[in-house]
Amino acid sequence: MKLNYEKLGFKAGIEIHQELLTNSKLFCLCSPILKTDDPEFLVKRYFRPVLGEMGKYDEAMLVEYEKGRTIVYEGFNDVNCTYEIDETCM
Repeated sequence: MKLNYEKLGFKAGIEIHQELLTNSKLFCLCSPILKTDDPEFLVKRYFRPVLGEMGKYDEAMLVEYEKGRTIVYEGFNDVNCTYEIDETCM
């Protein structure tokens, strides 16, 4: 059976990650060094569903939200800034 992707409305994209040899990060002046020692601070984020571009909630996010899932980010004062932890107001 051959699927008609246009009829189905199928869309796909690709995301590429590339590590660059730079003196600073893309959106700030922080050092791009990757640290492996004990973090100097932690940021705890709770999953919370938001409406997507199509006006619907992501079903997978709703499942994780209902489980009460969280993510803990580790940070360092010399290589992390408010841009990376979503605390910078534009």
